[in-house]
Amino acid sequence: MNTALRRAGTAVLAGLLISLAGCGSSSSSDGSATDGSTASVTITKPWARTSTKVAEAAAGYVTLESSSGDTLTGVAVESSIAGSASLHETVPVESDTTMAGSMNTDTTTAGAMGSDTTMAGAPMEMTMQPVSEIVLEAGKPLSLQPGGYHIMLEQLVKPLTTGQKFTIQLVFAKAGTKDVEFIVSDDAP
Repeated sequence: MNTALRRAGTAVLAGLLISLAGCGSSSSSDGSATDGSTASVTITKPWARTSTKVAEAAAGYVTLESSSGDTLTGVAVESSIAGSASLHETVPVESDTTMAGSMNTDTTTAGAMGSDTTMAGAPMEMTMQPVSEIVLEAGKPLSLQPGGYHIMLEQLVKPLTTGQKFTIQLVFAKAGTKDVEFIVSDDAP
């Protein structure tokens, strides 16, 4: 899909979600939904891995928890950092190769995201795929982390460097839009 068209579609969707969140009387001014549940999400440990000088993409990670359950439906990043941001997950590639046989490791995907790509000593080929949403179960923390769900930053403007800070907007179905400051590091906090 054309990059400009994808960005425009993402912007329209984010605007629609924000508009819908403000319509009607689904939540009160104290952040609690009219059904009695609270519409809050606890956001901790936001970070992004440093990138190489030639990297065109990077990943952001964070831990999320909702006491009443919620859904992360979208993300956006400052244009001074990257051309776009989206939700992704890292998954094993389906293969006809048996575990006893030789398997390839996709070092551009798994290595760049820092995931563990071994299973019983044999390397596994991993790939990333976009997801439209990430469901948060009530009271259960969910970590977006290397090798799993993450925020994909594409078309980096310049490399991410240690200590750098930037904002990513997280859009939740119930809790609305949250601006979260991420810090760049070589390792998870």
